[in-house]
Amino acid sequence: MPLTLAQVKEKLPLYKPNQGMIVRVSALGVLGAFAVFAAYALYQWPSNESWWRSPLIGDIVWGLPFSALFFLALFGGVYFMAFNHPKAADFLIETEAELRKVNWPARHEYLGSSFVVVVSVVVLGGFLFLADTVVSHLMRLIGYL
Repeated sequence: MPLTLAQVKEKLPLYKPNQGMIVRVSALGVLGAFAVFAAYALYQWPSNESWWRSPLIGDIVWGLPFSALFFLALFGGVYFMAFNHPKAADFLIETEAELRKVNWPARHEYLGSSFVVVVSVVVLGGFLFLADTVVSHLMRLIGYL
């Protein structure tokens, strides 16, 4: 008989379950992406002619290679153990609380700052290009290049 969600929550309780959920879910998404990329890289790594591809990749289970399921389960376990630990969970909860206190700039401030950065990069890039061209031309004139 499959477990219900309430039974799973009883068996695997979260530390401070209603706090820091945005950061916890974000961390889960990042670790999940790492798990998917690791499984895909492992699946693509050996060539089809390799003698060790079959033992490494394993059988197909639920439409996925066994190695992919293994990595997903491994990262899921690491996530639960790491981010359900009181120190790590408190850190994530405090991180989310601090991010809520930040005074984020308005849209026009973002656009103004971005414009200044882009113009500065273009001006600096143009200056470096001009300086490099002049120095290269001078070096050719004196016969160094």
